[in-house]
Amino acid sequence: TYTGIQVQAGPGGTATVQIKRPFTTAALSTSLITVTETTGASIGSLTQSYSAGTPPASPPPPAATQRFDFNSGASPTVGVSGFVGVLPSDVYSTTAGYGWKSAVNGYDRGLGTGGSPTALFQDGAWGQGTGVFEVGVTAGASRDVRLYYGDPYTPWSGITVQVEGNATVLTIDPALDRYGFVTLTGSDANNDGVLDITINGGVWVASGLDVALATPARSNLPAPATPAPTVTASQRLEFATTTIGGFTSALGTYTASNGYGWTGPVNAFVRPPSQFPPGYTFNTTFYGSAAWSQGSSTFAIAVPLGSPTASYSIRAYLSDPYNNWGGISVSAENVAATTVSSAISPPTSVVLSNIQDVNGDGLITFTISGGVWVLNGLDFVTNPTVLPPAP
Repeated sequence: TYTGIQVQAGPGGTATVQIKRPFTTAALSTSLITVTETTGASIGSLTQSYSAGTPPASPPPPAATQRFDFNSGASPTVGVSGFVGVLPSDVYSTTAGYGWKSAVNGYDRGLGTGGSPTALFQDGAWGQGTGVFEVGVTAGASRDVRLYYGDPYTPWSGITVQVEGNATVLTIDPALDRYGFVTLTGSDANNDGVLDITINGGVWVASGLDVALATPARSNLPAPATPAPTVTASQRLEFATTTIGGFTSALGTYTASNGYGWTGPVNAFVRPPSQFPPGYTFNTTFYGSAAWSQGSSTFAIAVPLGSPTASYSIRAYLSDPYNNWGGISVSAENVAATTVSSAISPPTSVVLSNIQDVNGDGLITFTISGGVWVLNGLDFVTNPTVLPPAP
């Protein structure tokens, strides 16, 4: 029953009222409509019959797995199963169940440009400041999200990614992966049935997204559209051209075929045995050669995808017979920095444990910095494998 609605009459004492029929699933229903003059001088009523109406269509149920290729104009959608093309002007609607919160910009660098697959990386969405992509989910649900990035024009730096319901903000490193991806897990924290994926940067770019029901191992995410790095087993890596037994030379920059390497060039030295002090009992070949630089450098090692809780350990060796260098900082993904000094005898070694692939890109990173830093080698193992004896 609805009461108390007043309508002003016109000069002739007449008024027009439009009443929307009530929602009903009954084949036929009736309503009694009564109109009274405000002073009570006149009253009238009528009975109105209504037929059943069709309720509005419900939005489609949220998909368990979704793949989006950010296109521009008539640029192609990657021919990998499941991808849907999304234009910069495609804003979110409940009908589609996905889209940008507000329109963004797009680019297309031309056929055959960019990383593999080129249809994914030749084009993309871009903006300045913040861009938000939205995906319809069941209220409160969690999703694993993989964002693809890489612009053939230039490796934009300073891009960050965050998913609703997760305070972690990931920074994309185009120096390490020119065309790659990062992975996060988030949830519909405000229970509005929409998951927000936020991209920030002075200039930000995004090539596409994979979104899947969240699992601890991120097992619902499909295989990456771009080739994943080569996964390495436990490694003993020496930063020298000629290595001792059991170690592999690792002076070069990162390649997926090796599964390890520096993200940029570093220097190297080889000291003659005569520079070691008398009575030196350690391996002069191993501790007489090293990578070195000034400032900060990062070393990357490939690890299995879809294992965000897997942990690893690194032992770093730091020694130079020429000098004991102080103020060297070493850190790794998910491990805070530790400051040490290199030492001639006994040689310095430091162990970093509980290293994890926090950003889900299939790589863990080790960073070393200092006024002058030196690094003879690294031991890398998957926990709980025991680190081998030092040379």
